Amino acid sequence: MPSHIVAPDGSLVPTRFRARTEASESAEIERLKARIREMDENLKMLLDENNQVERMRSEYAELNPDDVAVIAEERDELREELANFEAAHREISRENAELREQVKRVEAERDEWKIKYAALLDASKSAVVPEDSEVPAAVDSEPETQPESASTPKQSTVSLPGAREFSWTTTKEWDEDPEILEAMKKEALELLARRDAKRRM
Repeated sequence: MPSHIVAPDGSLVPTRFRARTEASESAEIERLKARIREMDENLKMLLDENNQVERMRSEYAELNPDDVAVIAEERDELREELANFEAAHREISRENAELREQVKRVEAERDEWKIKYAALLDASKSAVVPEDSEVPAAVDSEPETQPESASTPKQSTVSLPGAREFSWTTTKEWDEDPEILEAMKKEALELLARRDAKRRM
């Protein structure tokens, strides 16, 4: 094997360089062949798509103009329904957000009234003290003090939350009746509710 070969321009090229050149040219040829195959596949896909478009055009051209108008009308109706649905969805989302805020406020008020009722209940059990509980000692010259009867009026006071007081007049007979006490508690809560409602207005 000769050590050199004559290049097209007449120069001498070492045989090892020529081998490298041939290998490089072979790789380039294979790359070009792969590129050609890829382009052929793309061209085939484009032809298939073009045939499909032409087929759709033919089918559309065969449609009755009335059918085309009906299809267009149905499309417009669907678009309108979609727009209405989206608007309704936004409105429902807004209402849901408002309802969630209302629920939070109601729950907060409920918890507040639970605390007030518990305080009122405790006060009715332990903090109800007659204002005239302290009776001065009897004077020898005065007649003996008569024992308190069941019908003797008595002023009672309960301390409520917020440094407020609720007073009422009862008798011993009433104090021993649980139904009367429960009715008085209910009335006190209603009075507090109306007072707080007026303050918030």
